Amino acid sequence: MKTLRGSASEGNFVDIRCHKCGLINDNLQLSDRAWKCPNCGAAHDRDENGAINIEMEGGRLLAGSGYIG
Repeated sequence: MKTLRGSASEGNFVDIRCHKCGLINDNLQLSDRAWKCPNCGAAHDRDENGAINIEMEGGRLLAGSGYIG
């Protein structure tokens, strides 16, 4: 079911990438709504974790763009 969140080549792992350490937990099923990072131990709600990762990526992209908003 990974096709629902994008392909691996596109790097669309927003809901399964730990926002604390960056580990991609590809052992998750789509039905897993909460998970604990096996690397750093951070507890994640899948939707909240995905939102944090999107926000962090947006900030990273804007930081290097020269945009002043």
